[in-house]
Amino acid sequence: KERNLSYSPIAQVAFALQNLPIQPHGHTDLVIEPVEVEGVSAKYDMTLSLWESNGRLDANIEYNTDLFYKDSMECIAYHFETLIRGVVKSPTQSIDYFDLMSPDALAELLNVNARQTEMILPLSTTQRDLYLETIFNPDTLYNSMGQAFEINQEIDVRLWRQALKLIYDNDPLFRTRVVSCDAPYADTAYQVVEKSKKIELEVIDLKTQKISDDALYEIIEKQVYRSYDFSKDELFKHFIIQCNDNRTIAVTATHHLLADGLSGALFNEELGMVYTSLLKNAKPVLRSSLFESYIYQNRMSFDSKVIKQFWQQQLANTEALDFPAPQVNDSEYVVEKYLINEQHQKSIRRFCRKSRMTPAIYFKALYGILLKTYCRAENDFAIFEISSSRVKE
Repeated sequence: KERNLSYSPIAQVAFALQNLPIQPHGHTDLVIEPVEVEGVSAKYDMTLSLWESNGRLDANIEYNTDLFYKDSMECIAYHFETLIRGVVKSPTQSIDYFDLMSPDALAELLNVNARQTEMILPLSTTQRDLYLETIFNPDTLYNSMGQAFEINQEIDVRLWRQALKLIYDNDPLFRTRVVSCDAPYADTAYQVVEKSKKIELEVIDLKTQKISDDALYEIIEKQVYRSYDFSKDELFKHFIIQCNDNRTIAVTATHHLLADGLSGALFNEELGMVYTSLLKNAKPVLRSSLFESYIYQNRMSFDSKVIKQFWQQQLANTEALDFPAPQVNDSEYVVEKYLINEQHQKSIRRFCRKSRMTPAIYFKALYGILLKTYCRAENDFAIFEISSSRVKE
């Protein structure tokens, strides 16, 4: 809206704090104190006034009704009070990480059942990036993750499901779903951990079929590489593929937001140990869950003062490129696409399986060798990779 020229052109939000002691003036009993009056019009878009009175702090919010609803102002007042209490309770904590809402209020905002919810966690910085990547590109397979391992015997499906349930009950990671949030005062999305979770386990029976390793690999890829809709899709799904030669392939498909190659391998190891214990009628040993502590540790340490100082020192002598970028018309812009034919792709897969490496490592190594050739490096040429923002511990 058009600004009144008699007001400050910089800001239309005002704050006033009256904390001077109120005392009688001179030799009289006259005392000046704030008095609430019924306003007719708001001078600013919003004004927050605070004053001390009888050992307490009173507040008043004046706002423009053409811009704000009463509910919005009540919400701001609630958040401000919550923030004040949080700072008093934890004065050394970064102000960016105070929760502005109680768990029940956050559950109501996200429209989730508080009684069925164990906890609600924020997304880590890496998770937030993966979430936004999926929202902006809903059909992408880039964030699809999967793990498969072979067992040279048939699996007892009932015990396998029981092993999965024990791990699910022990680790909140597997009971997590992502819920988006449109409120401007909240995060983009949250991790909602449910108290119980249905296990998505599908058995694919191929015992009557004679199938090659390449065809089996394609079946596994079909289960792993899929798009995700956070509003309805489960983020963990398990498969048991029964082959005709007493082999069984166990597959887990998930979104990269909740798992990566290392955590997937650790899950498979734990699943195998728990299943083996159940086969022997022994009590399974479950790992301690670090999911909740990792989320908060990542949130508190990311972009901390120490990290910022480190990168400021590293980039202190970095100079910006001062040569202009070439002007290219859209008609002149060409993107070259190179495709690997099916036969070549199958041979790469066979080589990777034989060498016990992933295709990602295979292509990355070749790319590094190519860059080393271009750079004519006299010493070793290294490619650094960050794995899930993990710390050394």
